[in-house]
Amino acid sequence: MREIVVGDAVLLHQADGSSQLYFVVNRLSSTEVQLNTIDVHGSNFFAAAPVYHRGTQPGQWEPTNEAIPERLRWYGESLRMSDHPVLRELHSLLTIKLPDDIEEAFSKVGRIYAEKDVRGPFYEVRHRDEPYNNDDYFYNLLTMGVQEGLRSTLYFLRQFLLLAEVMKVKGAVLITDVKPSRSGSIMIGPGVLNAEYEGFVLLSRATLDRLTYFLKYYFQVKNNDPGLYKFLQHVQKTHGDDDRIQRLMKVVDRHREYLDTQLISQGQRRERNRIAHQEYVGFAWPNIMYNPDGLIRVAFVYEGNLEVDATEELSRRFDALQLFIIDVLNDFFSEERKYDV
Repeated sequence: MREIVVGDAVLLHQADGSSQLYFVVNRLSSTEVQLNTIDVHGSNFFAAAPVYHRGTQPGQWEPTNEAIPERLRWYGESLRMSDHPVLRELHSLLTIKLPDDIEEAFSKVGRIYAEKDVRGPFYEVRHRDEPYNNDDYFYNLLTMGVQEGLRSTLYFLRQFLLLAEVMKVKGAVLITDVKPSRSGSIMIGPGVLNAEYEGFVLLSRATLDRLTYFLKYYFQVKNNDPGLYKFLQHVQKTHGDDDRIQRLMKVVDRHREYLDTQLISQGQRRERNRIAHQEYVGFAWPNIMYNPDGLIRVAFVYEGNLEVDATEELSRRFDALQLFIIDVLNDFFSEERKYDV
């Protein structure tokens, strides 16, 4: 019995004795598959993919050796490619999964966006005058802007942590192999570590700026300044009585310690501005420390302080960024309700 794979064409027996061509979209076992067909004339895929059993009775399927029409062959080929392990591997390589808490916050917003009769920001945008009435664009500012910015920030963090872990393992191998007779340390130039740090810093700020742009679209603010604090100063003057602004200000106040490090210069050149516009900023200097007793420590020195580890510092910054975004989303989209027409 020939094995059926995803993308194969089969015949599904009908109640009137005829059979119809279907394609395997998921193989559950040698006798159970999920089938789908395509409306060639309308080029519409049927959304449902029910499970069918192999057999000769109506509602059951059998393999077919019939030649597949050219106009349908591409469908089976596309199904085979979509199920191919190489494509799954590529998807895995290109996918950055956010932590569950932030994924749930974005999923909640997605459910509100999809349910068109829910009274909330998307409904309000959709029912107002141009040019701030495109709820699809408004939603994309959040998903393709803020969410993807957060994914990119996390990517740079993970690359930094991965390189740091490699340094720790290789440093231990080095000292174990040499067995030095006296205590000492080896400082190594950060190289690629600093590139990952720069990417992290730039995307952290870009994510905050994208969030600001999302909020500016809702409040119909036209100026191009991306700064969150300047935006808040503006809307406090123009929308000071708006409940969402008042709630947003409370959220910002809860996270002001972190936000100040990202948005206020305080008389000093901020990291992001120096990197983006001015100069190289060193961040993490790998330092392999050892003694004759076999004690080995690999530290990533931040601001010249051996007690402050750069890996912990970047991780702390990402946690603060995602917690702020979660808080903003949960508050901004709270208490949504069905709209009574």
